[in-house]
Amino acid sequence: MKKSSKHKGNWLKTSALAVVVACSGCCLTACSFDHVNQPVVETYIINYELGGGTNSSSNPTAYTQSATTITLSAPTRDGYTFAGWYTSANYTGDPITELDINRTGNITLYAKWILTTLSPFNFTTDTDGKITVTGLKDSTITEIIIPDVVSYIADLAFLDCSGLTSITIPDTVTSIGSHVFSGCTGLTSIKMPNSVTSIGAYAFSDCGSLTSITIPDSVTSIGTYAFRNCSSLTSITIPDSVTSIADEAFTGCNYLIEVYDLSNLSIAVSSTDNGRVGYYAKVIHTSLSEASNLVTANNGVVYYVNANDYLAVRYVGSSTAITLDDKTTAIERAAFSGRSSLISIKIPDSVTSIGERSFYDCSGLTSITLGNGVTSIGEYAFADCSRLTKVTIPQSVTSIGTGAFAGCSRLTNVTFADPNGWHVSVSYTPNLIDTTDTAKNAEYLISYHVGHDWWRE
Repeated sequence: MKKSSKHKGNWLKTSALAVVVACSGCCLTACSFDHVNQPVVETYIINYELGGGTNSSSNPTAYTQSATTITLSAPTRDGYTFAGWYTSANYTGDPITELDINRTGNITLYAKWILTTLSPFNFTTDTDGKITVTGLKDSTITEIIIPDVVSYIADLAFLDCSGLTSITIPDTVTSIGSHVFSGCTGLTSIKMPNSVTSIGAYAFSDCGSLTSITIPDSVTSIGTYAFRNCSSLTSITIPDSVTSIADEAFTGCNYLIEVYDLSNLSIAVSSTDNGRVGYYAKVIHTSLSEASNLVTANNGVVYYVNANDYLAVRYVGSSTAITLDDKTTAIERAAFSGRSSLISIKIPDSVTSIGERSFYDCSGLTSITLGNGVTSIGEYAFADCSRLTKVTIPQSVTSIGTGAFAGCSRLTNVTFADPNGWHVSVSYTPNLIDTTDTAKNAEYLISYHVGHDWWRE
């Protein structure tokens, strides 16, 4: 009996030793024992933040401590090159390619990508992964939507892309740089996000077809010549966020009749301050609740209307023959300038003045009827109307500006309803001139006295 008991005690000691040997080499923190004294190995989760990519099927979703490292495979994403797995969302530190055998705990891996294709744009990527659009691959493209992976638009990126008509900018872009859209003569609309804080020098200069633009309530500065010669703009809102408008930012915006000034810049009519934004204006509104003074007639003539004025300020139609509204009081500067499709124009008796360059370069104009209320014809009002052959100057006219009919090479017949008392300034000395000869009158107006002011006593 004693011999049997001794054997049993030795067996128990040996069994206990076997349990210890079974756990040899295990990390005590990763091992536990179940109710039958078996070791339990912890399992840890691997999360993958793919950023639009597709993970490799060989990448595990969990891991345990093992005697070997776990090698990570690259995911894929169309248009991108994989730049490594990172343990931080902002990709700090070095990329990792494998999980170490000593690692414990759940882990999140972030895929970093480098863009390789961004049709239809040319672009660059900096060391931080920020993408800058530098231009277009195809110059015939008319509409572009810049994707939200773009952080910057390079200076000169779309310079002289005359075929562009529409552009949408994402809210990842914070500034519109120098000359970015300069010379985009076909551009009619642009959408800028509320992320943009500055508009650079010449950014939209010479965008002559741009009829409207919304400056977001995030922009604080507008650069020099930013909207120079945007000659189709008739109305603009300066938001309360704007604190500075550089010199000449709106120079050449001849049709900028209406300004909504929500800023603290004290923009004034006819002022050259604040980039000339109010220089051509007829009215400065200080609240968006104030009604617009601009009315567009069915024939495409835009009028500025208030209690005293009914001014033809711009033509946006396509008719070849136009009769102005009989309430029209004046034709403003350059109102019909460059409209080559216009063949005939009838100006009612209600009109008292025809502004400078009103019909400048209307190369298709063959017929004009001047109402009996017109008293003045401005400088170069009908200059370069190369198909015009005949004009009658009403008795009501008392002044004709310099070059009013310059370049009207086919003009051969000019009749003055009242030929008496006309003077021409020659070397600052007024000379009385005979205006009874219709052919001679035409020669005077387009050649001999083309560079002089005319007036009648």
